[in-house]
Amino acid sequence: TLVKKKDTTTLTVQFENNTGKWRDDQIWVTGYGRNAIGEWCYLNKDGTAIPITAGTTSKDWSFRFSDVDPEWGLQCKDFSSGRIYFTCGDEPVTMNAVIDANGNIGVAQPNMAIENDANAYKYFDWIEFTAGGVLYVNTTQVDAFTFPIVVADYAEDGMGGYEWKKSVGITKSRKEVFEAWDAWTDIYPHYKN
Repeated sequence: TLVKKKDTTTLTVQFENNTGKWRDDQIWVTGYGRNAIGEWCYLNKDGTAIPITAGTTSKDWSFRFSDVDPEWGLQCKDFSSGRIYFTCGDEPVTMNAVIDANGNIGVAQPNMAIENDANAYKYFDWIEFTAGGVLYVNTTQVDAFTFPIVVADYAEDGMGGYEWKKSVGITKSRKEVFEAWDAWTDIYPHYKN
């Protein structure tokens, strides 16, 4: 059953945990992006965009799957584009609010090219989206892969319900993906690590 979209909402997100390993209270959600006036904001558990302030971290901006109201999901308001990170385990992905040379707030994201990045041993992945009239979304699994994510897009059908538009993502299990990668890199060994 799909959650209903509120009239004041730009985007409604409904989560479904199919990991078979992690409970909903062990999966963290960290959403951030820009609001309509271009401020960096994070999403709280009801979907409200809260401006990010200096000295805060993603631990301040994150919540668990189990914190989301199952009747309404995440109702994103005043949020035009962003990323939603999912982290399995004891704590959310680590990101920091930073201030640039002009005094503007920014977000230092995970960087796996840095050997001692705080996220090096965390199970996290993310989606990117732009919303407002038309939804553009991708699972970013061309950039990195930790676990499968599928995003399904539904739109109001004009009769009080919703119709499916499309789905993107990986439907195979994590194990199947890594087995396929290992088989492929056996053929093309120059792609290993």
